[in-house]
Amino acid sequence: MTHRLETYAPIALAVLSLLALALIPARAKSDDEIILPSTSTTTALVATLAPPAPTDLEKRQEKWIDALRACESSGNDSAVNVVDRDGTSSYGRFQFKPGTFYGFSKHYGLPLDTSYLDGEQQEDIVRHMINDPAMTDHELKYRQFPDCIQNHVGLPPRK
Repeated sequence: MTHRLETYAPIALAVLSLLALALIPARAKSDDEIILPSTSTTTALVATLAPPAPTDLEKRQEKWIDALRACESSGNDSAVNVVDRDGTSSYGRFQFKPGTFYGFSKHYGLPLDTSYLDGEQQEDIVRHMINDPAMTDHELKYRQFPDCIQNHVGLPPRK
């Protein structure tokens, strides 16, 4: 979800800034002079609307997600592991099985009308998983990403 928000945030910020300028009434000192809202008013509005800087934990989590992505598929959204540990196939950026993808999408309130190969949504699921108190380290290590967590990237940074 973060990546999609970051994609549109600058555009939304510019539109909102222009709207603010249009909605804040201009003042007239005289018939010949109109004073527009000050730059500081616009700057304060923009600062209020800007997304907060990522915390140290969020930065460490993104670094871990990058490492997990590299381990699971080398970042390839079309990657297929024909025979996974359980004898079934896994797909995409984080090697989800279709049922697992849709189950977690539903659980975390993500769209259900997208393909299980959607790398961005797979990444959103992983982000939710590592911040979900109900998702135990044991579940992550032994059921969701066993090889990568046990042998390559370790457990994710968590709260």
